[in-house]
Amino acid sequence: MKPLDLWKHVQELSVDEFMCLLFGLEPEAMKFDYGNPTDWPKNADLIYRMLTEDLQAKKLHVFFDDIGGDPFYNGAYDKFYAGSTNPWWAACDGINCVGKIQRAELVKWLKEKEIPSEFFGVPASKEESRNAIEMHTPGTAAQSSKYTDDSIKAPAPPKVKKKYRRGTISASMVANVLGVSERQVRNWDKGIHTPDGYPGRIDEMAFQLFVNQWRKTQILKAQARAMNKPISGGGIADYEARTAFDDENDEAET
Repeated sequence: MKPLDLWKHVQELSVDEFMCLLFGLEPEAMKFDYGNPTDWPKNADLIYRMLTEDLQAKKLHVFFDDIGGDPFYNGAYDKFYAGSTNPWWAACDGINCVGKIQRAELVKWLKEKEIPSEFFGVPASKEESRNAIEMHTPGTAAQSSKYTDDSIKAPAPPKVKKKYRRGTISASMVANVLGVSERQVRNWDKGIHTPDGYPGRIDEMAFQLFVNQWRKTQILKAQARAMNKPISGGGIADYEARTAFDDENDEAET
């Protein structure tokens, strides 16, 4: 008879005993509650973390052979273990104050987490054709307490190059009318440092209204810079009266 076969009849298991049996080790061969994760078998740290999270949340019932060893009964939990990472189900000396969990509850827990175990008689499901242990990492509330594999991610959607409408008014005309560079106009079309009220180059009427406001704003800025210096020329009213497209005939008129 194999040594582990005797443990198949044990109905109450501590966390350490359960973890050892799950990985085919004889109990007491390895420590988990106070052990070093770097010494554990592969994926044991993930399963241990899942198990202890549910123990902290009281999703699994832990009982003590000696009621005096129960930290919730003797006050030790409130004094030392509340809000800490100390394993309260095993945080004491002596045999009778180590918490135990019913084997049936542990088997049910393995099935819920879809963790296969030959020793505990939990077969891998058809969906878990690969190693089910590697496919589980601690989840979040947003995942409905499911444990999913971080390494299995949906492919990123392909980047779609944004298309910009050039419009009925050329960028060179806009640049000439507003006194800016064509590159700046194209940046405006892309939403880069676009001035307030810029309508794009589709609607000529809307663009003309923008030009009038733009020129007024530029003149006011020039006046602010020049302070008391008079503005030479025909004045604001004459300047505003021109349309955005009259500039094309400036050279011909001169």
